Amino acid sequence: RVDRRQRQMCRRDSPYTAQRCAETLHPRLIITVDCGTNAAETVAEMRRAGIEVVITDHHLPSPHSRPDAAAVVNPRYAETQTAWSDLAGVGVAFKLCHALVKAGRQQGWPAADRLDLREWLDLVAIGTIADIVPLLGENRILARHGIERLNRAPLTGLRALREVAGVQGEADTYHVGFLLAPRLNAVGRLDSPADALALLMTDDDEVALPLAQRLDASNRDRQQLEARTWQEAERWMAEHFDPTRDLGIVVAGEGWHPGIVGLVASRLCKRYGRPAVAIAISEDGAARGSCRSIESFPILEALHACADLLDSYGGHALAAGLTLSEDRIGAFRQRFCDFARERLAGTDLRPTLIIDQWIALGEADNALLEAVQQLRPFGVENPAPVWAVRGAHVLRASTVGDGGRHLRLTLSDGGAQREAIGFYMGDLPLPSGPLDIAFTLEPDEFNGQRRPQLKLVDFRPSPME
Repeated sequence: RVDRRQRQMCRRDSPYTAQRCAETLHPRLIITVDCGTNAAETVAEMRRAGIEVVITDHHLPSPHSRPDAAAVVNPRYAETQTAWSDLAGVGVAFKLCHALVKAGRQQGWPAADRLDLREWLDLVAIGTIADIVPLLGENRILARHGIERLNRAPLTGLRALREVAGVQGEADTYHVGFLLAPRLNAVGRLDSPADALALLMTDDDEVALPLAQRLDASNRDRQQLEARTWQEAERWMAEHFDPTRDLGIVVAGEGWHPGIVGLVASRLCKRYGRPAVAIAISEDGAARGSCRSIESFPILEALHACADLLDSYGGHALAAGLTLSEDRIGAFRQRFCDFARERLAGTDLRPTLIIDQWIALGEADNALLEAVQQLRPFGVENPAPVWAVRGAHVLRASTVGDGGRHLRLTLSDGGAQREAIGFYMGDLPLPSGPLDIAFTLEPDEFNGQRRPQLKLVDFRPSPME
């Protein structure tokens, strides 16, 4: 029996998934991607069945055990930070492929000479950006060249996905992170990821388009589930959350989909500036949760402190997953929040927004947009410049998206007029009178025309003169 504290939450690490693979495909070798580091017992079971396992992963290893695999490729095992420490799971797998191709060429393998790994850089870029790793160093190189490939010669499935997602013109990290990756992920969140895999593997346009359309439909279903779950979480917060007392957040709901709770935890963490856990409770009393955290609070330390209450847990410093039984959620909430209160006491948890430059609205023009575009790609720890304008007047305001999730504004400062979009700001009250706005600058492609669009980061009532 697997020690509960040594097992990963992720289904892909579970012995059931490995057993299904062994029984269905009868492999002699299993290579993992983005999982397996803490699946010691599962690896042992595979070896007892005569199946070797090679692990490629980037999750933090457990101090209690290490899987007895044929090989473990994980930069997190290094005692000191290296150039590869922050690689995404897809980046680690790509590095292994690169090493195999080099070794094959050195040994004269004809197949290795025919392989050009650059043909798959668009997949590497999508996986890197979607994994929300620091977009610096090696990750930035992979993302930059992968996006270039995505725009110039994407795989057949990705070309179809761009079409159904409405990605026109040049794609960037925004399009990957908010339009393409969510559609690839949604079907796996709600059911089996088989359609996403089939889409990425096909080279037939007639096969690719229906698959992309199914992924798009799954994403709409995911959005509706997320909206309903978010509303329930917000109602719980309104009744129970005290910002002066609660330095950690744990919400749970019966019937919540386990594939959605990570998105809810992320939104809670961002909105309230505190580590957050969202837990889905199933009919049989089992519960699965996702955790998101802030820089000053390594989430795994908190889970270590709650280990005896959990069936399994694992992940990163800022994101993790867990499983437990429903009857222990109350005790877990109490201990998690006590731990957060102890660690974060005296910490200013108000979100801080750094403005790179205050400008006039008219300066947010095509010239500034082109200058910003030269600095791409942007991402975690390498953010796009944040601009700000004082005293902007709202000419028009509306909400867009399913359920009015997003806020759309037409703004003027008396000398210029610009369009702005605030994602997931549709439920925020809009003050009357002029606004101070903070935003990044994004291209808006419409009818073959390119113009700057303000992507809102925050807004506030403009101070009285």
